[in-house]
Amino acid sequence: MIRSNPGRWGRHRGVLAAFAVGASLFAAVDAHAEGTARAALDGLLVVDGDAVAGGGALALGLGYDFELSPLLLEPEIRGSFGLHGGDFTGYWARVLGGMRVGFAGPVEPCGFFRLGYGNTVVTRGDSGSPLGGFALQAGAALAYRPVRWFTVGGEAFYDLLVFSTQSMTDTMHSVGLGATMGFWF
Repeated sequence: MIRSNPGRWGRHRGVLAAFAVGASLFAAVDAHAEGTARAALDGLLVVDGDAVAGGGALALGLGYDFELSPLLLEPEIRGSFGLHGGDFTGYWARVLGGMRVGFAGPVEPCGFFRLGYGNTVVTRGDSGSPLGGFALQAGAALAYRPVRWFTVGGEAFYDLLVFSTQSMTDTMHSVGLGATMGFWF
């Protein structure tokens, strides 16, 4: 019986081949990292109990985009201010931090999730007082990138504000659609 001696590395050929393939794929990734600035103009439908209001908001954000082609990862901070009117009137402001995850290309779909602090003033009749608390925002966006440093697109999101006073804890829900633009620097 003749035995072949695979040598020192012969037994580990599969592991070495997998490592070589993985290393070549990792080296082929076109990676970029750059700062981002985004602006959004959103239309809102706000629900507080049985009351419904419509309104608008302006949002500005800064982030740092890690593009591991085709994947985009962007931690971001965002501030927004909105007005609403209808069954109740008022304004709200949010400061949120979160993550945007999407795909790179001429058309860039992504999802986002943000947490932070929100404040609102709701006026019914002659009374209104500021209420603040936990804020959450989650949604999806689609952007078109005509040039490397600019995107234009839209977003849809759900927004939650949980606030409490000495006598109660309440929530305010809203959904929004908006137009967005982003700059990479």
